[in-house]
Amino acid sequence: MKKTSKKRKEKSASLYARILIIILTFLVLIIVASMTFRFSERRKSFPGNAAIPYTRIEVLNGCGVDNLAYKVSLFLREKGFDVVEISNVREGDVERTIIIERMNTGMRNAKLLGKMIHCSNMTTMIDSTLFVEATLLLGKDYSQYFSKKVLEREIY
Repeated sequence: MKKTSKKRKEKSASLYARILIIILTFLVLIIVASMTFRFSERRKSFPGNAAIPYTRIEVLNGCGVDNLAYKVSLFLREKGFDVVEISNVREGDVERTIIIERMNTGMRNAKLLGKMIHCSNMTTMIDSTLFVEATLLLGKDYSQYFSKKVLEREIY
């Protein structure tokens, strides 16, 4: 009898060990799959098909409207752009809003921003010393690119 009960205990211990190994293996596979998915996923700051991790933007107010560059920068930040500079242009009489590409001759960053605000007025002025990918120069026609909600936003 002792041999039989000892064998049963060994079998049940062996069964418990196997079940525990299967459960632990399953948990490890879930963790590895989760980490693989998380780190292999493309990072997107801008919704859509853009694969640009982030785009540093400089927003310049060229039309003299108070706090315009700040309000537009809040909107762009909500959309995933990294607005690193907000400023006014000395001559506040810029007629047309323009997007200036600063890093890529193919205008990848300007096109991304232009698609976002529906602005096709773009040019290239490569200047890597600015540490921005694009400059948005707001002209007197700014209201056709931004909604009233953006332009009438309360700032504190």
